Amino acid sequence: MKVLVNATDGPLSVRAVRRYVTALARGLASHPGEVELHLLFLTHHRKLVRRFVADLGPSARAQVHWIPLPRAWSDRRYRRPRAELLRLARRVDLYHETTFDHPDLGGEIPYLSTVHGLVTVVRPDLCPASFVEEKARWLEKATELSSHYLAVSATTRGEILERFDVPPDRVRAVPLGVEDVFRPGDRVAARHAVGERLGISGDYLLYVGGVQRNKNVPRIFETARALRDRGVFDGGLVLAGDVHYTADEFAELVRTHDLEGRVTTTGYLEPDDSFLIDLYRGARLFLFPTYYEGWTSPPLEAMGCGTPVVASAASSVPETVGDAAELADPDDAEAWIDAATRLLEDRAHREALCARGLARAREYSWDRMVAGTLAFYRQVAGVPALA
Repeated sequence: MKVLVNATDGPLSVRAVRRYVTALARGLASHPGEVELHLLFLTHHRKLVRRFVADLGPSARAQVHWIPLPRAWSDRRYRRPRAELLRLARRVDLYHETTFDHPDLGGEIPYLSTVHGLVTVVRPDLCPASFVEEKARWLEKATELSSHYLAVSATTRGEILERFDVPPDRVRAVPLGVEDVFRPGDRVAARHAVGERLGISGDYLLYVGGVQRNKNVPRIFETARALRDRGVFDGGLVLAGDVHYTADEFAELVRTHDLEGRVTTTGYLEPDDSFLIDLYRGARLFLFPTYYEGWTSPPLEAMGCGTPVVASAASSVPETVGDAAELADPDDAEAWIDAATRLLEDRAHREALCARGLARAREYSWDRMVAGTLAFYRQVAGVPALA
């Protein structure tokens, strides 16, 4: 198969999307007998592209197509880039749009789009109006050009089929992966490293992700306060992620829940940052009360490190964590407090859940994601599997 993959978000994006594009490109480039891989980059940042391609590894095999064009212009009819994109389309069997560029390739080949979630459609109340409008334009372009869709979870696949006129055989769920660096280790050493870096001592609860409205952060604060009031847990709370509240708003959250001096933030941490692994390993509990996720990795990362998890019973989270986490309605404060209390007080239950969590996290490998993507490519392009 000759496949053209838009890899622009490998060098340019952040967080989950960058990890996905990087793992996809690296995985496909390691299958030269099955895929003739063409990587498309729509950006002026040539040095970043070169570094990204070099980091795929010495055995990677891919043809690189760099078009020095602001990505917002990729669908406009400027003569040179338009001609280059159409020329590329004639050389391959299918095109894979990994995020949101969606250049018009003339409609002659299958056009596969990855959908990372539909929060602006399913829960627009969680998003700024400007973001909803921006994503509406993206969806309009995506549905106009795409012939097939790759959803990052079965939940997202169902949302696509429910809201758009797409035949079921043209939408496949292929969950993403978790790096194998998230594995158990010395908890005492991890807590010492956390204490040294953050200036805290003792036990702590942990949340990893954006500190923002759709993640339901106040539920974390309420749970921490209630556990202290019940005499179940008297440690701190660590939030590892970019804070999207203003300083005054965040300070008010802390004051409202009487947690002054107990809340520590770290900012965003890359998945290969050893300190993130220490945070997971050292935490007593991992709390993840999000309202919506197309797919999400932090609960699995915590499980991979042997940490018990209380997660949201909403969106794709139950599908992801299975029976390896305590699940609670994100709107039910008492359910969250009870679930956390259960894990803190019942050692046998906690250990059983952690054991299931280790096994669950191992199911989500990037190799499995690449294999699932290749299988869908074969279906879309009408190519039989290799013997």
